[in-house]
Order: sequence, then C-alpha cells, then structure tokens
Amino acid sequence: KDGKTYVALVNTNPHDATDVVVNVAGQNVGAVRGQLLTADAMDAHNTFEHKDAVKPVPFSANASGGKLTIKVPAKSVLVVAVEG
Repeated sequence: KDGKTYVALVNTNPHDATDVVVNVAGQNVGAVRGQLLTADAMDAHNTFEHKDAVKPVPFSANASGGKLTIKVPAKSVLVVAVEG
C-alpha cells in the first residue's frame, strides 16, 4: 500500500460541472492530485488525424481536514489520489 486513497468520479452531464464533497474518514487530507479526462464534445474520440482530441491532463483539488471538495467538469472522468 502506498498510503493514498484513490477516488474516481464521473460526470455524464454534457453541459454542467458538479460539486462533490468526499469525507475521508480517519485521514487528515494532504495533497490531492490526479488525472482528468474530458473533451470538447461528448462523442469526441481520437483518430490518426486528431490524436489528442481526448487526453488526460493533470488535476488538483482542495482539501480541508477530512473533507475533499472537487468541482467535476461536465463530460469528464476524474481519478485523484488523496495523500494523508
């Protein structure tokens, strides 16, 4: 074990971001970093001509005590590692 808690979130809304609060019991939350996968359109996909239409980008979030607050962008998949 690496001492981190991993959280995966999906927002299938094509237009609106959503706020998520995660209570991390028994852990004082430190750094929160991960990868975000999104694109300009719900049906976006990579092709030989457009290799980077969908690609992961770095993501960070704010934490206070044992609570993690994340704004999950529209049409996205997010995985973060919570360090404690």
